[in-house]
Amino acid sequence: MDELVERFFTYLSNKNSGSKHTLDGYARDLNRFVSFMEKCGITEISDVTKLDVLSYTEALKSGHLTGKPLSDRSYARALSALRTFYKYLNLHEGVETNPVASFKVKVRQRSIPEFLTLEEIAALMEKHHEFAVKFN
Repeated sequence: MDELVERFFTYLSNKNSGSKHTLDGYARDLNRFVSFMEKCGITEISDVTKLDVLSYTEALKSGHLTGKPLSDRSYARALSALRTFYKYLNLHEGVETNPVASFKVKVRQRSIPEFLTLEEIAALMEKHHEFAVKFN
């Protein structure tokens, strides 16, 4: 499996796909996945099942793999890394299975930032002016 991961990252590098931080995160996630599968006795990527991926994701969520549960964003990135890896395997390496295809991540909506009202801005500027006059 390590050789497939290496070829995947060569492919991503040649394609200029993603930022360095994303690629670093993907590398950590995929190395953790491969290590988990090998500890489970799975050495061939085509032998990985949905149940194996479920065991892996549960271990991520519970913190058994990392010492603490992953944040929602890190968990989503870990699944994204697996999805992207399996898409690569399906398209370029002849792997016919994709045990990650049915896994979904809840995407948390970002809240809209709050803005100051004109009155709050005026009060803030007045306080700043008072402070500047007092200490100058």
